[in-house]
Amino acid sequence: MANTREVWFVLVDSNGEARTSASSVDVSPNTSIDRFRKTVKAECDQECDYLKRFLSSMLRVYANEAVFDETRQPLGEGETIEETHGKFWTDPLLVVIPDPRTLLDDIKGWIEPKNLCNGQGMRWEYQLDETLLVTIWFSVDVARLAADGTAGEHKSELQKRLSEAYVFKVNFENGTSYKNDFPKENENEEFDISVRMLYQLIGIEDQTWNQFLNVVGEAKIPLICDVILKLAAVEKKDDMTIILCIDGFQHLMPNGTKADKFYRLLKSLCSIITTKTQFFLLVVCAATIHAPIQQVLASSSHERIILVPPVICGADILSPENPSEARLVEDMDGHGCALEILETLFLNYRGGNVDLADLKLDPIVEEVWTRLKAKYQDLFQWTDQVYLSIPGTEMTVDTLLQYGLFRHEISAAESSSRITCAFVILWWMIKKLPVFKDKPENFAEFFTECSDVSWHKFERFVALFRTIKSVVYEKHQVNLSEFHSGACFGDVSGLSIQEDYCRRVVQITHKGITGTKKLKANDCTPCELDNLDMNCVYINASGASAADIFLKTNLVKDGSTEYVLETIQCKREQATMTEERFYKEREKQRDLPICF
Repeated sequence: MANTREVWFVLVDSNGEARTSASSVDVSPNTSIDRFRKTVKAECDQECDYLKRFLSSMLRVYANEAVFDETRQPLGEGETIEETHGKFWTDPLLVVIPDPRTLLDDIKGWIEPKNLCNGQGMRWEYQLDETLLVTIWFSVDVARLAADGTAGEHKSELQKRLSEAYVFKVNFENGTSYKNDFPKENENEEFDISVRMLYQLIGIEDQTWNQFLNVVGEAKIPLICDVILKLAAVEKKDDMTIILCIDGFQHLMPNGTKADKFYRLLKSLCSIITTKTQFFLLVVCAATIHAPIQQVLASSSHERIILVPPVICGADILSPENPSEARLVEDMDGHGCALEILETLFLNYRGGNVDLADLKLDPIVEEVWTRLKAKYQDLFQWTDQVYLSIPGTEMTVDTLLQYGLFRHEISAAESSSRITCAFVILWWMIKKLPVFKDKPENFAEFFTECSDVSWHKFERFVALFRTIKSVVYEKHQVNLSEFHSGACFGDVSGLSIQEDYCRRVVQITHKGITGTKKLKANDCTPCELDNLDMNCVYINASGASAADIFLKTNLVKDGSTEYVLETIQCKREQATMTEERFYKEREKQRDLPICF
């Protein structure tokens, strides 16, 4: 082309590293820098995808590599391409492509986080449980600690650090749910954390998470340390304390191996904590997991302390206004999530001027259960087969406790322990039993009523529990000491029970006589063993001389079986049951074969 010449150039990044080999374009003499940049962009857009995201005006042109290295002074807007510019391919013009837009440059200062929790319980007064306190030692100043040999003097310094800490709240659910947002070729396990940290710092008001991700996708994503160090520079802090709270960790889908993202991210966080000295970082992770924690975390030499959720005093929080509300609060047994749901129901009823004293309790408990299941649906996907395996050896007490719905309570005074759970959970488990799952309509109301000793109906609770045993041990022969564990008196060695049927509770209307002591003839009915149904647990009528509960049982002794009358006497006393009192009660049935 007439009156044009070939000008050599090379595309480089901001550090001078070549992105292409030397190329040339034909330009007219005295072509302006602006025109030259447009020509280069038009020529190279198809060959360099990275160039497409920038306007030609964002390019900087340098006379040669020496000028770039020594002065970093580009050719000005009003200058032109001179005869000496890009004359040889060995001495080309340098066209500098800017680095991608940096998200860190948008950090202007500290922004307080939003609450991770938005349930009813977030406003409850904290109830300290001393049993959940664990001492954690921090080395705040290694040099001074080595010099004086004690950490006690640094306690106040640690307290001051924590009170002035910058708190990031990262969430993998709700508004910022985890969806594996970053392409694998650009993926770093830290991105899921660092981008959510940036969302707290530079997210625009009313900007949704998806909108923010669209912006992030066009920029270079920083790591966690980059975000913290940039914030420290903006806040002008030489030594910064950071508390990083991460919620919803389970959405990273841990599989218990060191290759999954869950573990790799934990490993990265541990590395930052132990190797970075520019800041002091504390990380708090939360996850809702419906399997034993050992199946989720890979093996580690670090100590792991399992803390069981504390029991919350529901009455101090919900302030029940009548006996019905008090009963429902008590039945939640201090389970935080159940109490939250119950409080919401209370507010709804009170807002509608509904008096709970006039309502049945069954639908209310059913609603609590329904909402619990909706919130923790994976946790409640137990099949009947899995449930029936619990009495076996596959599930230990420790495994059961790790679900967070059961507690191991130890009594130092009695040198004993027991497993407890919230009423709503026990109710759900009983409904899973075959004998109950087809008829659950009024079960909660019945169970709530019969569990209150003050109503003089404790025998109904005991009868129900005896029925549950028949379901658990159906078709099995069980040692008597195991079947009636906790029995204190009487020799039961060599005795077993063969439980052949799932039983049901039957309330009889007459006073059944199960022993030799007689009451008025017209007031009582003799109990004949042959007339009793093996499928039933009988509750005696009030005022019977003995046996509040009785049933026909298949007793096994020395290999031979015999049908006997099993009787249970319910006594409510302030004193401890003595052996003398035991045999006195047993004497009332002395002429019958009795398993007591």
